[in-house]
Amino acid sequence: MHLWGDNRPLNSYSRYFKEHFGGRMQKVAVNGGFTCPNRDGSKGRGGCTFCNNEAFTPSYCQPTKSITQQIDEGI
Repeated sequence: MHLWGDNRPLNSYSRYFKEHFGGRMQKVAVNGGFTCPNRDGSKGRGGCTFCNNEAFTPSYCQPTKSITQQIDEGI
């Protein structure tokens, strides 16, 4: 048995969070209304090939809502 409590030869990220915080963790997305330097033309044009914010942005993430409201709705 390894130091981190199982037989895997690594300390997984999920196990670290379970041990550190006492349970499962989940990220909560927020939209601060910032632009992307690859989309706004300051660093590149058109965005990244894999970037389609509408495809992976939760419905509660809207820059018209406060960050606090987005976090509350995300939880």
